[in-house]
Amino acid sequence: MKFCELMRYPETYNGKTVKVRATWIYGYEWSYLHCLDCEGRVWLDTSEVDERSEKTIKHSPKYAAIVNVDVEGVFQTGSFGHLNGYKYQLRAHTMSNPAVISKGMKGREKELEIERKSACGGVKPR
Repeated sequence: MKFCELMRYPETYNGKTVKVRATWIYGYEWSYLHCLDCEGRVWLDTSEVDERSEKTIKHSPKYAAIVNVDVEGVFQTGSFGHLNGYKYQLRAHTMSNPAVISKGMKGREKELEIERKSACGGVKPR
């Protein structure tokens, strides 16, 4: 399903298993999915991923990155993530097809430039 569909109708998908391709942004105190085409961020909980997905995560850049990825898991509404700053969460069971678009932290303007080009909803998403 499209990530923006999830953001438009979150109550419809609450408690259900969904599969989306979105941009995963992670760092020291954040790990969320989003897409430039729509508003909303979804906290990504990777504590329940399968063994194959653990390998995907292990081969992702350390510490901070921007990665397009397919994620399947249970979508939830409520308060989640760092300081309960997210209204939605995806408890991932599988993660696959990663496409790293940025490694490490950069200034926010540079990250936005990179996202506009290659992230979910960008000019040429990977």
